[in-house]
Amino acid sequence: MSDDGKTCTNLVFTVATVDKYAPRKTGVYNISLKKKIPGNKTQKWSWNEDKTSLSPLMYPSKALFEGANNNLIVFTNRGLKQQAMEFDTTNRIW
Repeated sequence: MSDDGKTCTNLVFTVATVDKYAPRKTGVYNISLKKKIPGNKTQKWSWNEDKTSLSPLMYPSKALFEGANNNLIVFTNRGLKQQAMEFDTTNRIW
């Protein structure tokens, strides 16, 4: 159980290790939910305060990107509005 009494799933955002359009190299990587594996670089993320973006440790020059159809991918961090995230510290939601 988590601190707020809700059930923990141990699922985390995981970035793919293969380009979405492989064998082409487009720099687009899918995001999925997978069970947490300690030390897994595909599941570790860093926050860029200046660009308000989340970047996977696996691809530090890329950022989480919300597509027009509300899908989540990782793409080159260009500071686009679709890459700007916000975290509500009161409700603890993105």
